[in-house]
Amino acid sequence: KIPANAAIEIQNPIGDTTLTVGYGSTIDVQAHEVAYADSDADAKSIFDAEAPQVTVSGSAVLVKPGSGNSKGRVNLTITVPKSAKVTVTAGRGDVTAAGLGSGISVNASHGDVHLSSIAGSVQLHFSGNKHDISAHQVDGDLSIEGNCNDLTLSEIKGKIALNGEIFGAARMEEVSSPVHLHITGTDLQL
Repeated sequence: KIPANAAIEIQNPIGDTTLTVGYGSTIDVQAHEVAYADSDADAKSIFDAEAPQVTVSGSAVLVKPGSGNSKGRVNLTITVPKSAKVTVTAGRGDVTAAGLGSGISVNASHGDVHLSSIAGSVQLHFSGNKHDISAHQVDGDLSIEGNCNDLTLSEIKGKIALNGEIFGAARMEEVSSPVHLHITGTDLQL
């Protein structure tokens, strides 16, 4: 159980993160752990180090794998209450979220982001590699900082602001508010 309107922070340095919405005031964390080892004992040691932890402090909730290990990865599937405000910090791995009711903030180094049916604002901050971004049915503003490869946006009701580079294709459909793209040599407002 977690508090109503909790602020959930997810830190996943190596592995994919998938977020869905559940009913009630609970958080459910499922982990698919992968270990690259030469023996069962080494694999068990990696699995023990990777085991995810959930820490609740007031209305703040922190979800992250254990101390981690460079010889493994943890793919997290997390079910959160619809009213939760979610922040994801991803190192190497994709972030997928659907149905969130209070927006999402994603800080990613390497990996793609796929969002659908998000109520509230979306902030995406990228460092490192180029990322594929898709966002569909976002009811709030969408802010993107950093470089992306392919950008696919549809049914966005809020403002769209991108400050970075687009190295692939950019597709936007059914955008209800202003669009501001600031890329090298171009400042485009629609």
